[in-house]
Amino acid sequence: MTDENNTMLANFNSLHQLTSSVKKDICGKVGKKDFNEVTKADMCIRGKVPLEFLSKTMISLISCIEDCINPIVENDSFIDLIGNRDATKLFTTLELSLTEDIKKHSESIEKNNHALLSIEKMLNELSKKTEDLTAPSVGKYNNREADILPNTVSPHIRNKTDNNNSSNLNLQHKETPIKNSKESFLNNELSSTVIEFLTDAVTSSKFKEENGHYTLDLGEQHCYKSTSDKKPAAIPSCIQTVIEKIYETYDGDYDLNSVSINYYPANNETFHPKHSAEQNCINPNSSIFTLSIGNPATLVFKDKFSDETQTYEAKDNMVYVMTRSSQNVFTQEILPVTNAEDRFSIVFRCVANVYRRSTIIMGDSNTRGYRFGTGAGTFGAGLPGKRVEAMRVEDINPLECMSYNNVILQCGINSLSNRRIDGPIAVKEIFDKFKNKVEAILKLKSGINLYICPILPTRSHMLKRPINYFNQLIRSEIIDTNYRCNFLNISFLADFEDMLLPAYSRGDAVHLNSRGHSKLANIIKTSIFEVYNRGQSMRRRPATSQNTTRQGSNSPANPPTS
Repeated sequence: MTDENNTMLANFNSLHQLTSSVKKDICGKVGKKDFNEVTKADMCIRGKVPLEFLSKTMISLISCIEDCINPIVENDSFIDLIGNRDATKLFTTLELSLTEDIKKHSESIEKNNHALLSIEKMLNELSKKTEDLTAPSVGKYNNREADILPNTVSPHIRNKTDNNNSSNLNLQHKETPIKNSKESFLNNELSSTVIEFLTDAVTSSKFKEENGHYTLDLGEQHCYKSTSDKKPAAIPSCIQTVIEKIYETYDGDYDLNSVSINYYPANNETFHPKHSAEQNCINPNSSIFTLSIGNPATLVFKDKFSDETQTYEAKDNMVYVMTRSSQNVFTQEILPVTNAEDRFSIVFRCVANVYRRSTIIMGDSNTRGYRFGTGAGTFGAGLPGKRVEAMRVEDINPLECMSYNNVILQCGINSLSNRRIDGPIAVKEIFDKFKNKVEAILKLKSGINLYICPILPTRSHMLKRPINYFNQLIRSEIIDTNYRCNFLNISFLADFEDMLLPAYSRGDAVHLNSRGHSKLANIIKTSIFEVYNRGQSMRRRPATSQNTTRQGSNSPANPPTS
């Protein structure tokens, strides 16, 4: 018997187990010991079996039946193995019958009549046929090298080919130290007004001595450590005019509300130590503008990952622009030098405390409806950010995360829902790719808070084992070894068997409905605020907190055995 036929038999075995489980659940709800004793009256919607349970059961069965029908139709050798083409007709008939019963059931409900689902005969027939087709040698998950999983990958990525090996992840960024620059930025009149303000600030001793130079802060307090705890003075009109000039010249819908002025006096050895503007309060989508006035200066930029250096000359009356994300990959400094003339650099930023909670969600279709901003259906003004689609583990792009303080990863089910994922070894290979992505994110930005959402529960019994194993690996190899990683609790989505509750299912195997989306969005937002407000990692909270999930509760050292 070929491996392919073994795979199909494993599919039938899982289907047989599912039908047996459904019959057992129904018996428990109606108080019967044998499913053959269950009557139509017992199955009545006004009886002991809820409508929602029956409907979700039918949908789940149809999904599993489809996974068996497709390979039968497409594989003649398997048809020969089971004897004839009657199996194809059997499963097709069952699928149509179940679908028709669900349709009639819904129509009856609309008419406020008794609605009966006569599934007991079909379940018995399905159970018997699948039992006959099941090979007795089918083993358990951790004892087989081949264990079929249902092909529940999202339709729009079903034909996508994975050529990305995350072990060879290329983190070569596309950032440049200076995005662009413009000389002769201020006209003569505005330039004279600004220089007059700077000169007056020097003579009135408004500058404070820092390491190698002097500083003066205006507007909103930025996030550098300062020698003064005083609230900065308001931005004067001449500097505000410079800001308006920047708005006219460059695109951007953010408010440049923080100004830092660095002063390098003439005839003194001055410098600016190596630094980068990675402060959490800076708008992650903004640019940082610097206006250089007076003596030219040589800026030295160093790539944090390649150690390559680049130099730029900041000329008098020149504005140069740096992206916020570039600060995560470059340091900048001015080497010790004695200038013939005074030099000032005026740095403009967009800052606010709310940006300390800036968040990026990298997730699959179960996060597609999430929106940042204000108003109904958004995360609200208190949680700025964006959502980036990552349907598979391979789609996670660590470079997207550099400017954000919180990263949510909700991805993995589409990587596991592939017929080539045939056992714990294959699951571990996918996890290793995921872990590589996590390590890259942590490397690209220090101080980041990474929230890992375990793979969500599904309605598929065949997916439960690899999902739980994957989530155990997240706990043991990521969460337990890195204090910056948090394991989100999604236990509210699952029943006591780690299956997705029908109340949160859209009707297929893997997708959440609107209620499930709302629950997941709430735990994301609550978890971020919990860490922000309490200053502690969620993973260190008691087991009763929202940081512990039912999924992955087995021993992390071994794959589950059933």
